[in-house]
Amino acid sequence: MSQFTVNNQYIRDLQWIFQSPPMLDFGGLSFEQKRMSSVWLNDLIKSAASLESHLRQKNLKMLGPYFEGLWEYYLTHSKTTDLLAKNLQVFDNGQTLGEFDFIYFDREIKKAKHLEVAVKYYLGCFETKSHSLINPATSCLASKQCTSLKQYTPMNCWIGPNANDRLDKKYLKMLEHQSNLSKTQAGQYALSKIGVSEVIPEICLLGYLFYPCFTHETEKLSYPLVNHDKEQLGKFGSEFGSPENVNNQHVKGSWLRYNQSGTFFAQIKNNQTYAQILWGILTKPHWLASVMRFESDLYSIDQIQLIITEHFTRSSKPMLIAPFKSEDVADSSTQKTYYSQSPIFIVNDLWPDKRIKTE
Repeated sequence: MSQFTVNNQYIRDLQWIFQSPPMLDFGGLSFEQKRMSSVWLNDLIKSAASLESHLRQKNLKMLGPYFEGLWEYYLTHSKTTDLLAKNLQVFDNGQTLGEFDFIYFDREIKKAKHLEVAVKYYLGCFETKSHSLINPATSCLASKQCTSLKQYTPMNCWIGPNANDRLDKKYLKMLEHQSNLSKTQAGQYALSKIGVSEVIPEICLLGYLFYPCFTHETEKLSYPLVNHDKEQLGKFGSEFGSPENVNNQHVKGSWLRYNQSGTFFAQIKNNQTYAQILWGILTKPHWLASVMRFESDLYSIDQIQLIITEHFTRSSKPMLIAPFKSEDVADSSTQKTYYSQSPIFIVNDLWPDKRIKTE
């Protein structure tokens, strides 16, 4: 069952966890992604109020707690898992060593597992001349043989909308610290308190990698606005290269600075294919699955440009916008529904300067 057949956004976001490819390959630690069974999904649709009630107890203004809330609901209600603990803290001599995101029992293999989850959004920043932030010697590729940066780029080139967040830091933290927590004496003691002696570690890192909207050589738009052209979307970003250990099926978006938005929209207006596209602003926590909206909730190119200008006149916070594509309806009396396509981050002109507040 496609996520487009479900109207409830919370259910669509939960589906997205199992339909979205992981961002990176963690080898033997990668979470074994399984399709959500159609029977369980149909039951969930019938009892959507239960999921909504569960999520309303979370901080829905923050993406992390929402994402963990979706996982918590699934691990609690799935017929193949039993949730044993969440956010289980580990102490060592009175100091917090870390915490286990989830400890659950896998009924299929009859073993306990330690699952670390995260959803992240990283923008590829390759401007070594204008931003002295990239030091390949300290990247995750430093000890590897990388024959072409068209194929790979250092992980520290991939930065979050909040410039303090970086892909290499997250990757190493999940790989070297969080997944090894059960191997420490303190971690084993914390597990023993819930009756678990051994766990299988797993990592699930989902999210989007955002590539620059414009090519290196020119300010020619290289971004495919509507992703019905899968081949074009698959090639997008290839000139910049993807991070090491990337999943080749990873989910893509695009990014640009506010001072590039005029050029961006001017090129769209000159393209007959894109000129009539409607636009929307994506708000947390619904940054996961494609968002469904009615035409009355969307904006024309001129309207979205005005909103963006007003936003950056008073704020340095990034905006996440998306073009929306309509779904054909046979009944002309039914209001046409639109679905968000690959998202676009617009950041302030000084990003990734950490001195500029972006939250």
